[in-house]
Amino acid sequence: MTQLLKAAPIIKKLEPKLKQEYNKLKTSPKLVILYFSNNPASARYIKHKVNIAKKFNISTEVIHEPEISYTQAKDLIIELNNDPSVHGILLQLPLANHLTDKTFELLEIISPKKDVDVLNPYNVGNFILNKQNKILPPSVFVLYQLIKFYNIDLTNKNISVIGAGKLVGIPVFNALSKFNNLKSLQLINNKKSNLQTLLKNSDIIIGATGTPKLLNRSNTPKKAIVIDYGTTVLNGSLVGDANKDLYNYVSAITPVPGGVGPLTIYGVINNLIKLV
Repeated sequence: MTQLLKAAPIIKKLEPKLKQEYNKLKTSPKLVILYFSNNPASARYIKHKVNIAKKFNISTEVIHEPEISYTQAKDLIIELNNDPSVHGILLQLPLANHLTDKTFELLEIISPKKDVDVLNPYNVGNFILNKQNKILPPSVFVLYQLIKFYNIDLTNKNISVIGAGKLVGIPVFNALSKFNNLKSLQLINNKKSNLQTLLKNSDIIIGATGTPKLLNRSNTPKKAIVIDYGTTVLNGSLVGDANKDLYNYVSAITPVPGGVGPLTIYGVINNLIKLV
């Protein structure tokens, strides 16, 4: 029987600990979410972020400007960097099409001291080089929480990460590369690759492409543990990279919704508390 790696029991243990840390703060933190698109999955995700922030009495401001120009976006981020009442800035990805090629430049402008997603190059570099462990990319925070709570043994395992995005694929791959007990670790950048061949020996598969039903019984080994970071709105429903036919097929899987997504938000909250 497939084990569902749900977020709820982890959050039940995690939330009181985070609230303890929050209560030690001398300042009430404020998080600003920059929503520069009309992506429906992003809209859902932002709503969840705001609702979870309310549990901690964290002030949030969502700035939704899908038509904003690069220059306007840059000036706004600089203004928020200089605003002492703002403690965290989150640039919701993906950006609108006209800003996509400016994603790196905008992330670079966000102050490292307010970068709750750990996407500023300075913070990314520190994470890769182990120069600080104060804040973690939220996707990596999720990975560590899942490994710890569900006792996922990485020893001598073949692990495949599908997708090389800034939010999930790259940071998760970098985090896993720090474990010296793995048998193999591969990053599959092209989702059009022959997954049946590439995943044949995989013990743990991490989906991070945002491509619905990419992982299915035809390409996923029955023994595998699937960690599904994918979030796409399809016909009004939130779906992951894994097809539903895996839910009673593989060894274990994070469900969508109810798996990785909620935990990722707690990773953002954890970073915000540490950055105040």
